Amino acid sequence: MCGVITLICFLSFSLWYQSLLFSNEFPFDFFFLFFASAMASSALFPIAMNATQQITTRLTPTNYPSWHAQFESLFLGYNLYGYIDSTLTCPSSTTLDAAPTAAYTHWFQHVKLILNAILTSVSDSVIPFIVASKTSSQAWNKLTKLYASRSRT
Repeated sequence: MCGVITLICFLSFSLWYQSLLFSNEFPFDFFFLFFASAMASSALFPIAMNATQQITTRLTPTNYPSWHAQFESLFLGYNLYGYIDSTLTCPSSTTLDAAPTAAYTHWFQHVKLILNAILTSVSDSVIPFIVASKTSSQAWNKLTKLYASRSRT
């Protein structure tokens, strides 16, 4: 019975998501929608994540260890950590006809959505240090350089 309910919920979500794809009305103000690639396969799986609910601590100059632990475990759990530690590098951006590749579009969307999640999970006093970051890994590296050594002393 539980398997049937899970299947029905997944199918309902899939139909809802497909309707959003074709209507261009993504509710990003409600949650971030990621397509995480499974490391073992090339399949794309939709993952709904409400980062504001799952990352409950906003980064301040004094709480880096707890913020980092929440953020790291969340993105490791969703198989998205490679976008913030730069292990998932930018793929070729265009095809022969100058159209963006699907792989590049996928990578770019993830990087920008994760950058947004980082920006919304830091306090107003921290934002100026990362506001010029163009990618999630740039912001992550700046925060690590700024706060990781401070928190160990």
